[in-house]
Amino acid sequence: MVTNAKVSSSSDFRNVILAFLSVSSTVAAAVFQQVWLAIVPFVCILQLKQNPSLQLQLLQKQYGALVGEMSSMNTGIEELSQKLTPTKAPLTAGQKGRISLIIDGDNTFLSAKEQGLRIDYQKLIPELSQGASQLIGAFHFASVDSAKEKEVNFLKFLNSIGYKVVSQEIIQHKDGSKEGNLDPEIMLQMIRCIDTSDTVVLVSGDGDFKPFVEYLKEKHCRVEVYGFEASTNKTLKKVSDRYVDLKTLDVFKNNPDRDNPPKPKPVLCSPSR
Repeated sequence: MVTNAKVSSSSDFRNVILAFLSVSSTVAAAVFQQVWLAIVPFVCILQLKQNPSLQLQLLQKQYGALVGEMSSMNTGIEELSQKLTPTKAPLTAGQKGRISLIIDGDNTFLSAKEQGLRIDYQKLIPELSQGASQLIGAFHFASVDSAKEKEVNFLKFLNSIGYKVVSQEIIQHKDGSKEGNLDPEIMLQMIRCIDTSDTVVLVSGDGDFKPFVEYLKEKHCRVEVYGFEASTNKTLKKVSDRYVDLKTLDVFKNNPDRDNPPKPKPVLCSPSR
């Protein structure tokens, strides 16, 4: 009984080792581009048939060699991954580096309106990008009712003064309610900024963006949140590297209203000669 158990155990071990050798040899051959590695299992089988007494010793030797090869391969993959992963130079105090502005237009407009304020969007970009070495982009997200000419003109105005406008048509339900949600687009833009920006400025008070702020920080992006104190989520403020109350900025004087943007000045053509 004991002898049979030992034979069975040895046979099982042999089968496991041979299976491992077959798979790992194929992988190693593909990775290292060494065709000879793929025939290792077949050589082992041939040698075992010729000299069964060496089976355990030989299999263990081949197993150890391939484990070493796989370990070297894993180390190489890790080193290559580290080389391919972009690194960012740490920012010193007061530096912002490359900066992206992400403006939750709906949230910001409604929050300002609740307090009787109107934002001067021409002043907003230079105010938020102070200290930056490069402005990657000012992305303004807003839902729009295309049937309202004033809203359409407002977005055209923003585009004309340097904003990259991302808009979405407002959905009107049968009960008369309206819905517009650009949160997914804002979240996607935040992720895109990881490779292009050192600092991301989020203008919003929406707490739904908290996980994305945390993720950007894990990827070594500095995140600043600008919002109105009364309507900005407390947790969002807490997880950011810096929070600024928009009311403390000089961006509310001589403002263009969202519903009444200034009309473009006519282009004066010189008289033909």
